[in-house]
Amino acid sequence: MENINIVEPPLLEVEAINTIATSCFGRADGEAFIELTGGTAPYSINLPTNQINGNQINLFDLEGRLYELEITDANGCVLPINFMIDSPLPLEVDVRIEKFACPGEANGDLLAEPKGGDGPFTYLWDFDNSTQFLLQGVPRGIHEVTVVDSRGCVSFGTGEMVEADPIARMPTGFDPREGLFEAVANCTLIYELMVYNLWGELIYFGNTGWDGKVNNEDAPAGNYTYVFSYEYLLNGIPKSDQIKGGFVLVK
Repeated sequence: MENINIVEPPLLEVEAINTIATSCFGRADGEAFIELTGGTAPYSINLPTNQINGNQINLFDLEGRLYELEITDANGCVLPINFMIDSPLPLEVDVRIEKFACPGEANGDLLAEPKGGDGPFTYLWDFDNSTQFLLQGVPRGIHEVTVVDSRGCVSFGTGEMVEADPIARMPTGFDPREGLFEAVANCTLIYELMVYNLWGELIYFGNTGWDGKVNNEDAPAGNYTYVFSYEYLLNGIPKSDQIKGGFVLVK
């Protein structure tokens, strides 16, 4: 009887898998390079975006995730493989108010804060085409910013500028040689000011500061009282406020 030798092909195995991460979160541009040994060429893999050269399988346009695939050789032998395509953290943009706008004014500040991604970052706001991370001189409303990191990853942020009540205070001392008696405020105010002497007599009424004169004569040093009233539109809603108090006129 003649001996018959049955020869098995070499075992189909993976020699190496090298991967390249995606450039941005959610972008399908990762790659994997698989080197095989054994089995019988030609090989195939159950992924359409592939390039096969001999025992080298190259995969392109991969998402950032775990891949579980099968390689099949000419004899129908199947080799399960798995590998991970890494991906950078997502680039996100938080937009917050750094400074509230005054009623009816364009003087608020919005700050764009990127999270994730790789710096340096570039910025482009829809308002005034500003390219700074801090958008200044902002009016009430919705404002959007586009942020791009060093990899070319893009993210969008939206912030709403709202108006805040003006803050005003009146001085407790007044020297006419140093200017007018008026409010110190963080916003432009339309107001009425009334000043009374020690006996409760109205000695000044107007919409500008008091110069310290009564009937074109210098008012005497001493104690005075005032009523400071102002109105404004806060985010389109009419509002008013009033400050009452006393001060000392000095010379």
